[in-house]
Amino acid sequence: QLRLHPALVDELTRLAYSHPREEVAIRHSFEILAIEFDQLGYPWSSAVRAKGVIGLRELRPRRGRSRYRVLYAPRHPAPILLALAPEASHNPRGFQRSVGETIDRLAEYDQEHDNDICN
Repeated sequence: QLRLHPALVDELTRLAYSHPREEVAIRHSFEILAIEFDQLGYPWSSAVRAKGVIGLRELRPRRGRSRYRVLYAPRHPAPILLALAPEASHNPRGFQRSVGETIDRLAEYDQEHDNDICN
């Protein structure tokens, strides 16, 4: 069972209107991630390579041939899918902006779930 951040759900809804085929490809990659979570590697997934970022991965729809990536944290029992990003070589600034949003969303997610555990 994948966990999707609410902001990612909104981003995917907007993408479905502007690029419906890309949204379908992304949803297909979610199915692959759900099945192959622990073993999923290149070309479907790779580490996010950004300064100061550790432990984030990018889901690569269409085996990397999509202009979009989904940034996620590979947590157990299921990954947390956090943000839709443009492919880094196609839009480096947009990718970096998405990485920053992903880090913020993950911190928010972790804080909410730490509070759940403490109460």
